[in-house]
Amino acid sequence: MAAHRVAISTHATGSAVTDIGIAVLRGDGSGGARHLHYRVVEHQGLATVQSRTGFIFGITQRIPRAVAAKHTLFWIKPPEADSATGVHLVALDIERDCANLALLGIDVSDISAQFSISEMFRLLHRDSPPDPDLETILAKLKIPFNRDALYDAGNDAAYILKAYEAMESSYRESLKSSPLRSKSFQRKNNATRAMFEMKTIFAQGGFKNVYRGVYIAGDRIGQACVAKTFKSGGVVEEEYFDAELRIVTRAQEIVDAFNSAGCFTGGQVVLNVPEVWTFLDATTPKYVGQKALIEPMIESFCKFNSNTGWTLRADDIPWNQVVQALSHFSFHHTRGSALLCDLQGGVVVNGGGANTVGTLVITDPVIMSPTRAFGPTDLGNRGISSFFSTHSCNAFCRDSWLLPEDRRVYYAPVEGSTMEQSMNAARGGASREGPLRMIRRGLGLR
Repeated sequence: MAAHRVAISTHATGSAVTDIGIAVLRGDGSGGARHLHYRVVEHQGLATVQSRTGFIFGITQRIPRAVAAKHTLFWIKPPEADSATGVHLVALDIERDCANLALLGIDVSDISAQFSISEMFRLLHRDSPPDPDLETILAKLKIPFNRDALYDAGNDAAYILKAYEAMESSYRESLKSSPLRSKSFQRKNNATRAMFEMKTIFAQGGFKNVYRGVYIAGDRIGQACVAKTFKSGGVVEEEYFDAELRIVTRAQEIVDAFNSAGCFTGGQVVLNVPEVWTFLDATTPKYVGQKALIEPMIESFCKFNSNTGWTLRADDIPWNQVVQALSHFSFHHTRGSALLCDLQGGVVVNGGGANTVGTLVITDPVIMSPTRAFGPTDLGNRGISSFFSTHSCNAFCRDSWLLPEDRRVYYAPVEGSTMEQSMNAARGGASREGPLRMIRRGLGLR
């Protein structure tokens, strides 16, 4: 059976979710689409967006906040569907709507197929505006719609589902050949075995030890690599690995978008992508059976910024300004739902002066988010505010990029990675923080 298609549209005022729209089409196509519109009773007076017609695809249901998550999850993750493979979750802006769902305690991170129809539309229609609204998308796709019905969460979800169905097959074909998405800027192991010197710690961070090694099988045979183990060990180790790989997945999407956007034409940023390997044998027996993150070695290592606002103040260092712009870009690109920071790596120089180099390979990034969903280094809104309290836009930032309105200092800027949130909190659900209010540089607010 094909995957269920679930379209969502949410409205929120600050950290209060007021409306949830859901449109569901079963994988077998039976019964047609089901449309729902929930209005949170306690937040009715906070709603600032509404249509002229009301919900035209059904009857609006008013439900208490206490049961909003249960009702919504029933449709987003149908009992008969494996959420990892059996659901396509769709929204106009998936990051924004998932952040709003998180405010209700709804975690959809296990749904691997998540799509923003605005991004799909931009890929298929290169002449489209950078942030196409739902009306623009529907009109271009020639999908009949009632203009007065827009901005109702239930109606919008219904139209989003229609738009996704109209674009799905073309989008998948375009992904195969698109220069925007077909090339992922990553550096992988491309190997199957490696040997490490485990008696000597090569480097260490806040909660990881790094050991140096060499690949002994695969395409990278003979090349240097590293193994990263978590200092804590024990039961929570699996949680650390899961969080680490979630960070890498999200960081890869941002890095790909940054390179594709042409923000810097003198080279490209590449992400080191680790894999979880298991030690089969070792000169130190205690490591046998343990897991580690394995990735290619990075030479000429340099740290550019941290997750508390520390920034390398050296414009003569190749790539420094570009990396600071990458962090700013991440906040703008995700509309404030993610900040890529704590950036560090090594430069491959192809000649030229400062900031005119070929490739920068970064590793161990941090993602900070309003929902604090990315592990103990995700400091949430306060971390994002602290980061931007010291950020100075440079030639690679753009005036149109968003900034958080709150840019106060909540954490002392330090070079190392600051950890605060427990892993159990990261896995158990998002925090109650709401999204940061955002402004644009072009408004003169710096």
